[in-house]
Amino acid sequence: MTSINPVIQSSVAAPVTVQTDPLKYAFFFLVPLDSLLSMWIATVGLCFIVPQILSYFGYYSGIFTGGIWDKFGMIYFGDPLWIDTISHG
Repeated sequence: MTSINPVIQSSVAAPVTVQTDPLKYAFFFLVPLDSLLSMWIATVGLCFIVPQILSYFGYYSGIFTGGIWDKFGMIYFGDPLWIDTISHG
């Protein structure tokens, strides 16, 4: 994974990255399109839009100064979303 432009990283709460692993893209050829669309909508909603809104309400203090791994940890493993726990359930 490589991070996107630093200007975008400092203004967006989500860990915005570009995948550099070819197996990540090969996976998309194995999954039906309706599943991919559902996965894409859930990822955009839970990992990009909701954390941005919650950061404006005071959650995730310091998320704009952190790197991609700090943002990943705050969103996926911390309050109030616990996305990692939900995705395993």
